[in-house]
Amino acid sequence: MKLLSPIFVIFAITANYAAGSQLEVNLTAGEYPPYQSQKLKHYGVVSRIVSEAFALEGVQVNFTFMPWKRAYPSILEGKLDGVGYATKKKEREKYFYFSEPIFQKTRVFFHHIDHSFDWNTIEDLKGLQIGALSGYAYNDEFDLAAKQRIITVQRVETHQQNIGKLVLGNRIDLAISTINQGYDVLQRAYPQAKKFITYHPKPLHSPNMHLMLSRKVEKNKELIVLFNRGLKKLKESGKLEQYFKESQQGEYLP
Repeated sequence: MKLLSPIFVIFAITANYAAGSQLEVNLTAGEYPPYQSQKLKHYGVVSRIVSEAFALEGVQVNFTFMPWKRAYPSILEGKLDGVGYATKKKEREKYFYFSEPIFQKTRVFFHHIDHSFDWNTIEDLKGLQIGALSGYAYNDEFDLAAKQRIITVQRVETHQQNIGKLVLGNRIDLAISTINQGYDVLQRAYPQAKKFITYHPKPLHSPNMHLMLSRKVEKNKELIVLFNRGLKKLKESGKLEQYFKESQQGEYLP
């Protein structure tokens, strides 16, 4: 394994079809704990799932770290082969193969247990201070309401800053995060706060996340088939659900 940068992970995929040799896969991915990170056991829960799904079909995954801004053009051109997880978008389907969904990246509103909070429509969020991340699009309705200032959104750079403001009672009522990322921050930075921070079960957004492989690489169409087969086995074994539970309980922390 070659470490090119301490910031971003790449799982690059290069299929080796020489006689008698094992297929190898190299995938690109960012530093997004708890899903993927150089600092976590198994390089994070999604890294483990991707690696084990491929391993069930005899494919080895190699991990390399590099900035996403450099990685994406290389994947697009077929110099690198894919990314460990990504959202499936219409404009991407021309250039990439997508696997069956690996998991849903469910974004919710975290809040203090003493704050009686319920919501059904965007109108219910009026008057509340909502913490979110800079540069993130959540869903069309929410983003438009924020742009038109129908709702009040305070943006910061990281999940830790966002959840931290909520924990410390620092001018926000709600913090948007995926369930797994929210609990990851609580586990790592504010373990005592897990007793009094919860989230509303209604999701703001739940996009499916997929393995994404470049159409420029000849054998990637076959690799998607192999991955889907391994992923199905992993799901049926119960291990995929088990790994996410372990991650939420902090078992992937170093």
